[in-house]
Amino acid sequence: LDDYSLYMSIKTGFKGKSWLNWSKQYRLKDKAFIKQFKFDNYHEIKFWKFVQYEFFKQWNSLKNYANSKNIKIIGDCPIYVSLDSSDVWANQEIFKLNKEGTPKCVAGVPPDYFSKDGQLWGNPLYDWNFLKQNNYKWWIDRLKHYEKMYDVLRIDHFIGFVSYYSIKYGSKNAREGKMNKGPGIDLINTINKKIKHLDIVAEDLGVVTKPVRELLKASKYPGMRVMRFGYDGDLNNDNLVKNYPTNTVAYLTSHDTETCLEWYKSLNASQKKKVKDLIKLNKNENINWNLINELMSSNAYLTIIQAQDLLGLGNGSRMNTPGSDKGNWIWRASKNDFNNKLANKLAKYTKINGRNS
Repeated sequence: LDDYSLYMSIKTGFKGKSWLNWSKQYRLKDKAFIKQFKFDNYHEIKFWKFVQYEFFKQWNSLKNYANSKNIKIIGDCPIYVSLDSSDVWANQEIFKLNKEGTPKCVAGVPPDYFSKDGQLWGNPLYDWNFLKQNNYKWWIDRLKHYEKMYDVLRIDHFIGFVSYYSIKYGSKNAREGKMNKGPGIDLINTINKKIKHLDIVAEDLGVVTKPVRELLKASKYPGMRVMRFGYDGDLNNDNLVKNYPTNTVAYLTSHDTETCLEWYKSLNASQKKKVKDLIKLNKNENINWNLINELMSSNAYLTIIQAQDLLGLGNGSRMNTPGSDKGNWIWRASKNDFNNKLANKLAKYTKINGRNS
């Protein structure tokens, strides 16, 4: 809280500029300058603390209400943090930065299914050797904060704990980079020892190598499957419903994919037939409900269905397109989208598949 409120106050003084563009004394946290700033801007700093107080007051009220209705809140923990953040400015020693605070290299992923140029995320990379020397204190503090906010936490890009992609700062895309070894089981053991009241889910999508599988197994965290990726003709595909282990959180689609209806419509006749041959088809139902029923019938202990798929929405309602910075995260449900008819249908399939206990 102290770091954030100080950071926001200085940022306001620099008219919202990234801390990398602040004058050197503030960018590199000169003690004398920071002390004087705190004295001169006492009320501004208190304002930012008050904003946080109001947010968490409202958040805790919402969470308590949800929990009283036997609803758990799932939070998301991005493996990396934004370069222009109080996290990086206040803790420059735990990231791979040069003496001026500029990143030496940044995060992303190499070319894959989603993008031929890879994904250039631009987040600063951790100095895992430094973090290890301090028993991963920053990570543990972060997760302890999440313990207060959520009941379940999805750790994004779990693969990055095994190996991570490093791209030279200033690169235009992620085609050229280097794979590096992550902290692995050492970090996981520390987390499991220190974090006791938070269920963790590992987002292990992407190129899942043997070391990733081994770390996931050792952690005992449930992994993830996305059903939409299971119909490529390979009966051993990890995302095919029949191949889900029980310790799995299974999704029909994800925020990074098209909706199930949009995906299905994009298939040719032969591909659609393969999908129908592999699921328990009810010809009286729309394809999205056939797919939802198939997902719910899996061995996965938890299934998650996006609102767009419940509503049977197609083109124009996708949440996010990886590698694109336009048109993302703008879809919103309307007040009338959720009604008794939809609730009863969802209840029907929940009960049929024994997921109402």
